[in-house]
Amino acid sequence: MMTLADPYSPCPCGSGKKHKWCCQKAASAAERVQRLRESGQSHAALGAVHEALAKNPANPWLLRQQAHLLIEMRQLEQAEACLEEILRQHPQHLGAATDLIRLATAIQGPVAAASRLQRFLARIAPDQRGELAELVLFLSSQLSAAELLPAAIKHHELAMQLAGGNLERSELLWSGLTASEGSPWLKHPYSLEEAPQTLSEDRRREFEEALDWARAGLWELAAAGFERLTADPAASGSADRNLGLCRLWLGDHARAVAALRRWIAGAGSTTEAVDLELLCQILDESSVGEPVEHLRLTWPLRNRVALIEAIERHDHCAADQAPKGDRNQPEDGDTRHFFLLDRPRAEARMGLRLEEIPVVLGRIEVASDQVHLETFDDGRLHFIMDRFTAIAGTSVPPAHPKTKVLGRVGRSEHALMWFGMIPPDLPGEEHERILQDQRLQMFRQVWPETPMPYLGGRTPREASRAGDASIALRAAVLAFEYSEEPWTSRVDWNEVRSSLGIEPEPLPDAATIPIERIHLGRLATVDCSRLSDEGLIQLWKRAEHWGIRPPQLRAAAEIAARPGLAARFAIPATTIYGLLAHQATQSRQREEALHWIRRGRQEEDPSQKTSSAPVWDLLGLQIQMRLDNPEAWVPELAQILERYRGNDSAISLIVSVLVRMDLVRIIEDPKDPENLQVDSRPLEALFARYGPRITHEAVSTGGSASPNEIWTPGSAFRSTTIWTPGSDPHSPPTATEKPRIIVPGR
Repeated sequence: MMTLADPYSPCPCGSGKKHKWCCQKAASAAERVQRLRESGQSHAALGAVHEALAKNPANPWLLRQQAHLLIEMRQLEQAEACLEEILRQHPQHLGAATDLIRLATAIQGPVAAASRLQRFLARIAPDQRGELAELVLFLSSQLSAAELLPAAIKHHELAMQLAGGNLERSELLWSGLTASEGSPWLKHPYSLEEAPQTLSEDRRREFEEALDWARAGLWELAAAGFERLTADPAASGSADRNLGLCRLWLGDHARAVAALRRWIAGAGSTTEAVDLELLCQILDESSVGEPVEHLRLTWPLRNRVALIEAIERHDHCAADQAPKGDRNQPEDGDTRHFFLLDRPRAEARMGLRLEEIPVVLGRIEVASDQVHLETFDDGRLHFIMDRFTAIAGTSVPPAHPKTKVLGRVGRSEHALMWFGMIPPDLPGEEHERILQDQRLQMFRQVWPETPMPYLGGRTPREASRAGDASIALRAAVLAFEYSEEPWTSRVDWNEVRSSLGIEPEPLPDAATIPIERIHLGRLATVDCSRLSDEGLIQLWKRAEHWGIRPPQLRAAAEIAARPGLAARFAIPATTIYGLLAHQATQSRQREEALHWIRRGRQEEDPSQKTSSAPVWDLLGLQIQMRLDNPEAWVPELAQILERYRGNDSAISLIVSVLVRMDLVRIIEDPKDPENLQVDSRPLEALFARYGPRITHEAVSTGGSASPNEIWTPGSAFRSTTIWTPGSDPHSPPTATEKPRIIVPGR
């Protein structure tokens, strides 16, 4: 139960002031409200707050309690008004500002919350800003969840700056940001331009003041300052660039793109202009012409059984992998799923050509009393509807279907989409070959003839003939070249650039340009073989820090080619060779993957051989899981589980792999939401079919759970944790630690 605060302790209202000079007069009333809240009497507590506020108008402690009660009751707008009233009366109230920014995230989204944060940061004294580090870190995670990666990264950087470099959970959130699939052009740490030498003394002072604001994390103030400076021809270029970056860091992509493109227009044919144009192409959501609508068409059903039979018989339809259910007596939620195709289904065989693969025209959902067809209105809508109704026959009435718009997509984006119905039983290598063939065809035949927003609605061929869009074309081709997709290795990029009339991209020379100054997107073009040992390790570390896989792989291969180098710089062999083995496995190159594992074991520091043994065993297992059927790898998994029974660190690694394969699931304990459970039933089903039956002791640290129970971290296996790539596989948690599920981005 709450007790009266010490007069000289920080006030419970969260203002940051001493209690004696803040809310001491309202302490008794606030304590009564708190007692009612703790006993679950929310409405009575709200009444007590109203009564207390009549005697203590605008008291921040009471108003904040009122806001918390309203949030609990889901009356968010009223709660927002309470918090705004606190800030109107007490503009530097840290607690109210924190609540209001978190609430704004829920109501309006992280961009609006970031704007509120900016206004509050500008209002309070610099020595108070450190109190907001946790809040800024929270906002970083919300921006990341909203896929606003540049803003998320910059807010993470600001949180660390405010906290003096030491902030709980920051490393975990950073691993989530860098592990994201965002382009390196989104992750790159763009720097602000200094004031141009040609500025007058007054304008230089204004420019440097805006720079100071930006470096302190006051990006909204800085943006306003740079925007004023764009009216001065001597400052406009640098001011536009800095303005665009400040708006980028605020999550305001539309205005960031507008400002950056003004700078690009006057920047000349430089690699920096190309890099920022590529960034703009990623961020720009504008489209050419009217967007294509994604529609859901619905007909009532006359005869469900007849419709399903007609669809299953027709060679222009294919079923997906959803459970079939009972078509005669459908249960609630039992919906059958099919695809409507533009040509007959292809039979699985080696050497299947891309032109033989049917394209999906729409997705059919047959429910209990109606049927839905999801498709795009790209000019073929009537044809698609006619094809479906011809198949359905009298199973649906002849009336026009009910239509609902599910969303919209730009025409250029839609033109580059492909929904092919590759036979599901085709071998994985053949499936991947067809996908690569399609993406290659799209790049060579579709993209050059598709109007693009970044070319002013012209096609790449038209823009090439006009000769006035070299920066945009260079950026677009660069994005394709470094997209990390396998088909890109089959393209002669010099020939592509020549056909479009654009120059080759210059290769960065690490001998003259420091590694830390090379754009993240261009690190993959550095010739690792020409780097010194120190330069190579620097490249590796920078690529690893930012989660940029292509240069990391190239650096890893070169490090492996220099015996003893990894050990000299204290890089674990499991990290270097494990990465190379994983990449080879993804490319379905079994022998190469096994080669890297053998090399890694040879290069392993003798003192680490025992602790790293399960890492190598698991890498070998993952090769089998990726390339073989369950009957081949399930017995091997059983042997590994038995081999490391009772080894906490090894079990952590094993469970992490099983979680990623969805063979073990982490679930909430229904009796105790603060606890977690490991549900191993999917794994047990595999062992029942393909190998020896597994007991829970095999995935524990040596406890004695019943084989029919779900193992819980609250039992004897409390020390188990989930390992993820990048964490330390040799450092198990202590026995007193609560189980941790480490999920990048959370």
